[in-house]
Amino acid sequence: MEEDKKPLFVEIREKTKVKFQPENIEVLTSTVDAKLCRKLLTELSRVSFKDVTLAHLKRVKRHQQNEQESGKSNLGLPIKKSPIKLEVLLGRSEGGISNLVDSYKLQPERRLVPGRPAVSLEELKKFNSVWPTIYFHKKSEEYKEAELALSSKEIEQMEFGMRQLLKEDAVVIDPLTGSIVSCAKDELLHQPNAENNPLLSPVILAIQGVSRKEREAAIGLGMESIGFRNGQYLCTGYDMYLKSEPNIYEAMALVHSRIRRVIFEQSNLTDGGIGGTGFASDVHCLPGTNHHYRAFTYIQSKP
Repeated sequence: MEEDKKPLFVEIREKTKVKFQPENIEVLTSTVDAKLCRKLLTELSRVSFKDVTLAHLKRVKRHQQNEQESGKSNLGLPIKKSPIKLEVLLGRSEGGISNLVDSYKLQPERRLVPGRPAVSLEELKKFNSVWPTIYFHKKSEEYKEAELALSSKEIEQMEFGMRQLLKEDAVVIDPLTGSIVSCAKDELLHQPNAENNPLLSPVILAIQGVSRKEREAAIGLGMESIGFRNGQYLCTGYDMYLKSEPNIYEAMALVHSRIRRVIFEQSNLTDGGIGGTGFASDVHCLPGTNHHYRAFTYIQSKP
């Protein structure tokens, strides 16, 4: 029996430059009496802790011998506990800490520790077994991916939107209600000279359709009314479905309209504004704009 084929929505995201960070770096560490640790850290903060390559590392690690040095002897007599020791991160080199080595009777040792922050909870556990690291789960790629993942309800709604393109070129849908707000072909009926106007593409017509409905809803309410003001950013919270990727001009118009998402099926390799002609044309995530929208391409034939 042939497996059911499900549509696939692939998000087109900003291409970020990957900053090289080594897996491991060599640092100097030393054990120190716990009573002296706070004072030592204060002095180290003026010297080595300004090194940004150490920003992901915690400064102190519990010394493994602390637990081994307590307990009872073979004769059942309590063993006199040694002073509690902590292992302290001193820095990348001995420069600037030679006086601290003498003052605190440190014994610097070179060791390899994680050279970058962990990117997942699993990796954090692995890194912490070597040296404790600082980790912010909400800043991790693992968390971001989970936050951006489409729910089954969203996918179902997006499938509905793509089905409307069987008879339309561009459709605007309100994701909160699932209702169609505007269609390019409907707005075309209000534009008798559209054939002679190269700017009236399906994208622009669909946006104008939203504008028309906003104006009609605001008639009689006045420019100071909430109903009128709510229509100043035409497509806030709406999704647009397209047969083809918008060009650069249309993609920028979608930024100005404050669209929430754009979903299309065919890439525009000639003048596409959402990556079809290269990542430099990803208008939807340009760093200099004051609005960004999520963009997806729709692939039907994936199993």
